[in-house]
Amino acid sequence: MSKLLKIKHVGTHHTMYEYYRNYLPLIIRPTLKQTQRIIKNWCLKLDKVISPTQNIKELLVSYGVPDEHVVVIPTGIDTEKFNKK
Repeated sequence: MSKLLKIKHVGTHHTMYEYYRNYLPLIIRPTLKQTQRIIKNWCLKLDKVISPTQNIKELLVSYGVPDEHVVVIPTGIDTEKFNKK
């Protein structure tokens, strides 16, 4: 749809899906390598991937996603801005 509309397609990878494979029945559970390939292929279909942490970015890069394809944008609030001095 984004190509049709000529707009950028950006996604956020914020879950370590590898750790949740065990919730799927064995008959349809992907192997770790399959999961990594699925994640890599999903990321490569996007124009950019947002990662909330450097660790997740490094994981995606280890799966073969180019470093420049992933941007770290932390979630949360900088509580220091709200500290009274």
